[in-house]
Amino acid sequence: MPVYQNWATPGAGNHYIFNSIMEADARYKFNNNDLVIVMWSCKEREDRYSNNKWLSDTNLSQEKTYGKKWVKNFGTDLRGFLIRDLGYIAGAQSTIQKASWEQFCLNPLTNIDDTKAVLDGVDLDSITEEIGREYWIKAFDKLCTGSDIDPYLDNADVIETYKDLFLNINKSLEGRWTFEYVKNRVAPNNDNHPTPLEALEFLNNVWPGNSLSIEAQNHARQWNVNHSLITRL
Repeated sequence: MPVYQNWATPGAGNHYIFNSIMEADARYKFNNNDLVIVMWSCKEREDRYSNNKWLSDTNLSQEKTYGKKWVKNFGTDLRGFLIRDLGYIAGAQSTIQKASWEQFCLNPLTNIDDTKAVLDGVDLDSITEEIGREYWIKAFDKLCTGSDIDPYLDNADVIETYKDLFLNINKSLEGRWTFEYVKNRVAPNNDNHPTPLEALEFLNNVWPGNSLSIEAQNHARQWNVNHSLITRL
């Protein structure tokens, strides 16, 4: 790529991502010579533009920016977050059709409804965290391959309305970022975010044939050497 721009920012949610896509298109007019790559975030994030900058919170459960009262009143409606973010994704997908594009996802945008499972005699709370997490990830990743909606997904009616959107999104990073892997790795400063090398492995897995340069791949590998990342599998 002779020219590229990175519009990503740490902690940003899908509100920010959608608005950034629309702004980039308004400024530069996407066309078939462009490649647009989107990494959708989790839906439990709140982005606001204030005082000439975006406020991008971490997960709302941390109450970092908005405080406990705001989170209690407005920050816990997962159905509302899902409706909002799938609408953003629908609008963004329509816009980036003018360019070449790829879409990825940090972790599943959907949730499991434990109540439905219990009514069917399946107590998801009684299984191990590893198995429960794997079930959640696989239920989402199946949506991305066109499989039927899992019976235990929460807000299935919303998912059904927007189910075609998932066909344009690659399987989630969370799906490659397994519970066992995270539990058994030792990273600098106990940071459990993927390292550059782990992100590279994810990219090569879900987007084979990408044209990432040898220099960039070597940089990712060297980062692990420089930071002495130890992984025990």
